[in-house]
Amino acid sequence: MKILVIGEENRFTRYSNPLFLEKHQITIVPIGTSNKTIESQCKNARILIVDPIAEVNADLINRLPRLRLIQSEGVAYNHIDLKAASRRGINVCHCRGFNTKAVAEQAILLMLGCLRDVVKSHNDVINGLQIDNRFSHMFNGDLIELGECSVGLLGCGAIAKNVAKILNGFGTKVYYYDIKKQHMITEQFYNLTYLPLNELLTKCDIISLHVPLTTDTHHIVNNEFIKQMKKGSLLINTAHGELIDNQALIRALETKHIRCAGLDTLDHEPIQKDHELLTSHVSNQILYSPHTAGLTASAFDRAYKIIWDNINHIQHHEKPDFIINE
Repeated sequence: MKILVIGEENRFTRYSNPLFLEKHQITIVPIGTSNKTIESQCKNARILIVDPIAEVNADLINRLPRLRLIQSEGVAYNHIDLKAASRRGINVCHCRGFNTKAVAEQAILLMLGCLRDVVKSHNDVINGLQIDNRFSHMFNGDLIELGECSVGLLGCGAIAKNVAKILNGFGTKVYYYDIKKQHMITEQFYNLTYLPLNELLTKCDIISLHVPLTTDTHHIVNNEFIKQMKKGSLLINTAHGELIDNQALIRALETKHIRCAGLDTLDHEPIQKDHELLTSHVSNQILYSPHTAGLTASAFDRAYKIIWDNINHIQHHEKPDFIINE
């Protein structure tokens, strides 16, 4: 079967089963390759595997007449023209849940990093200020245990549930808000308590974002949202950078209304040195990670199992898993 990959060759070959690679005719092109070039190299592709940040527009879809499956390498699919694929009867699938555990762990890491002032402490030790740092924290009493905190999860999908499961081990009180209240059995299993959004923001020491990016959630963390947050609370984002209004966050950090933010993803990626958060004087109140929450080796192993299972389904005229455009 002819398979077209738009993405990183090294990643694709590392995580793909060699036996599958031998059975199929595979063409790999980098992100940004023109539609015309792709057509000339692999016009008869039946499977398209695509990096989530690569664009798959209607023009490209129409240039691949034998295409039967568009498979995102990750969870995101916002750069794929679903309507154009549906008009052609092409299934668009993603790797739902592949990075759930990895992202949940990163959310916990960012919470702990903010609570324990990890970045400044690390730099102080390097600069010979270990004793100064110790005395400062002892005097101020500002290092906080996660078990003392109440955490509010905005959204209650698979990642949020895994975060709650981990937090239970710390003895943390965990609350959530979602547009759909979870079943009582689910709440009991994950030791979750539902709160309306305004109460969640007012009550919780840490707010962790776990909602999809939609027109309704774009910049949901704005001035009004932050005003309702508990003074001195933490904001954690391992979901989408576009959920946060950067200027609103800067103002909140300036006034210490938000004590610290832990961000795995920022609005306007890829991040350059002149990004407004990095150039602001409150940047030292933010713990960054480079959008790597879901990039563990185990996560990619799970993703590529989904991918190759779906290729097998298509090959045997079966319905693939995790179809987006049904």
